[in-house]
Amino acid sequence: MKRRTNDDTLELAQRYFRENVQAHLTAEEIDEFAQYGAVGCGSPFDFWEAVVGRPVTAREFTQYKVFKPSDTCPYVERIYAWLLVSRYWDEQPCYALWKPVLEPYTGPWFPERGRRKLPVCPQVHLPVSRCQV
Repeated sequence: MKRRTNDDTLELAQRYFRENVQAHLTAEEIDEFAQYGAVGCGSPFDFWEAVVGRPVTAREFTQYKVFKPSDTCPYVERIYAWLLVSRYWDEQPCYALWKPVLEPYTGPWFPERGRRKLPVCPQVHLPVSRCQV
């Protein structure tokens, strides 16, 4: 099975976000993103399993967070979207959760043992959109 490169998944995530942003964010949010927005990527969180309908692994998917950074911990003021992009060309290309609720910070994220506490994202009840390529 042929896999997308990291550049391929980033390009697909960017294209999907640009093509669908006006349907999911207000004009003010789009302006705010254009001025302050950032994108981060990494391994998918567990909440995607409920969206995709099966376990989600870093080998199969890359997760992108489109957000407005903050100067205070947890360093995220607003999340515009979570995007999950398949690394395989012959599978559903991507999934998106738009404007998920940002859980209140209850920190610290780095307990004594040094393990990072991952944010819980129970907002899978939000409309999920799937992109087609």
